Formats: sequence, C-alpha cells, structure tokens
Amino acid sequence: MKKNKLIRRFLSFSFLLLCLEIASSSCLASTEESLELFKSELDQRSLPTLIKFKRKRQARSFEYFRGKIQIDEIPDPISFHFYKSLRNKSLESKPLVLIFPGFTGLTPLDYYMGRYYAKLGYNVAISHFRDEENEEDPTRIHISMKNGLLASLGVLDTVTKFKEVDKNKIAILGYSFGGIRASFLAAIDERISPVVLIVAGANLSQTLSQSKFPAVKKLRETHMKKLQETSVEKYEEYLKGKFPYEPYEHLNSSNNANYLTVTSKLDKVVPWKVQESLVSQLSDPMHLCFRNLGHCTSVCWFVIRHLKKSKKLFRRIWESSSDEQTVLEGIDFDLESD
Repeated sequence: MKKNKLIRRFLSFSFLLLCLEIASSSCLASTEESLELFKSELDQRSLPTLIKFKRKRQARSFEYFRGKIQIDEIPDPISFHFYKSLRNKSLESKPLVLIFPGFTGLTPLDYYMGRYYAKLGYNVAISHFRDEENEEDPTRIHISMKNGLLASLGVLDTVTKFKEVDKNKIAILGYSFGGIRASFLAAIDERISPVVLIVAGANLSQTLSQSKFPAVKKLRETHMKKLQETSVEKYEEYLKGKFPYEPYEHLNSSNNANYLTVTSKLDKVVPWKVQESLVSQLSDPMHLCFRNLGHCTSVCWFVIRHLKKSKKLFRRIWESSSDEQTVLEGIDFDLESD
C-alpha cells in the first residue's frame, strides 16, 4: 500500500516537473521569437549620417574629437565623444572601447577612462543618450528603449567605419544606467566582446520599479500616476509587457568568460538583487563585489583602483582572436579643428 502511494507521488512529481519544463521551453521560445523579430526591425534601421566631427584636443598619445550623427528614426542629433589613440602607430586599425555613462550623463570619470584607454592604444567612443520625451510616457517607454538602442547602434556603426578602428575588436563598458544600456546592446549585437558592466542589472523593468534614485523615483511616480496604478508590483508587470525583451533572458547564451561584472552590496540605485541576478544569469563571469560601498562610490572606486582589470580582460579576449589587422575604408580624421 505504502509502495503504491510512493509510486503515485513519484509519478505526480515527475509529471509536474515535465509540465514546468514544457512551460519554461515554451516561454524561452516565445522570448527568442520576440527578440529575433525585434532584431529584424533594428536591421532595417537607417544608416547614420555624420553631421559634425571636430577635434577639440591634441595630446601626445591621443586626439580628442566631439561628433554628432543624425538618424532618420530620431529627430534630434546624437552626440558622441571620440578618442583616437596615437599609440602603436605601426597598426593601421586598433581596438575600440565603447563607453556608456550613467543616467545623468557624462562625468569627469568618462573623460578619464577615455584618456586611459587611448594611452593603452585603444580608440574610445563615449555615448550618452536619453529619449526623455517618450521616457516619461509609460505607454511609449518601449519606444524610448528602442530609440536608445538605435542611438547606440548609430554611434557604433559610425565609428566602426573609421579606418583607424578595428571592427573585429570591440569592447563595451557601461555603468549604472549605462550598464543597463550596454547589456541591452550586448544581448543583440554579436560584434561586441568583451563586456564590462558596473553596478548594473539586466532587468530594466525591475530596476525602474525598485530603484530609490530620486530621478528614477520621480519617473516611476509619473508613470504610475498616468496609468492610475498604485501597486508597484503591477507597475513592474506592466513594464515587462512593454519591453520586447529583457537582456537577462538572453545573456546566458553569450560567452560568459568575456564578461566582467562589478556589484555593490549597499546600492539603492540599481538594487543589489538586480545586480546579483545578472551575475547569476552569467553563471561564472569575472566578478568584483564591493560590500561596503554604495552606487556612486563603487563606480569611482572601480575606475580609480580596478580599471586595469578591464585592460587584462580586453587583452585576453583580443589576443586570443586573430592578430590580423583589418584596414577599413573610412572617414578621414583630418577634419575641422580648433
């Protein structure tokens, strides 16, 4: 009798596991299908037009430029900063490091990183973009996210046409909001590897619904008021339905050894749980955890003290790839200067 009960329980449990596995597979297939559809839309994007590219500084190891591009999908020009490395002059094309700053825009840390990588022999592009008009409308926030990706791709498409840039060696570094933006781009663009994500998550809906950063709290309150919603949980579910994909759903198919993640235990801007879920999803990335630092101090401490870890990651990935240098036909750097 007891044996029969055990058999029935075992069969019931096995059936439940099978159902869960089928549901999980169905959900994964659905998200993959959604991502592929979204990627096909992005593949139809217009080509960027470089409308301004001006040299602002000449140094011994780099030249610093400010540029603007225009794409059909976004009415306003998209700004970017570019450091052309003058190191390793025997190489006609050099790796590119793409940097995405935080929610509030560029800080002295971004310029410091630009100079740091340029002195190592890497070209650097720094891009900050926010579609604030669509961002404040909860019914159009998915358009804001899509425009952010289009802006990122526009800058990347532009600088990879420069003959000085090796389009086969592209790294991306993002922190805070820029780290989330970087995770969205890394999940869909196979050109990018390695990836450095600093106090970032790969779940935008969860970050927007739980962050205690004043600017994000204000945005959340604006959204919930327009939606006439009082429940944060329901607001998060609403956001999940708006975004075509969340990066965490697709990062597990990446080469996780190409990632460096930095988390902050005391972070209230990008919640600790969101950061940890990203690390868990990546399984076994290079990882630094600051247990006694908050959001901004973690970014500063990484840049000041641990930026060389990103250098080691870049060299390991790029040195393992082909050493053959690709010379691209591109834009002449001898443009308007001060």
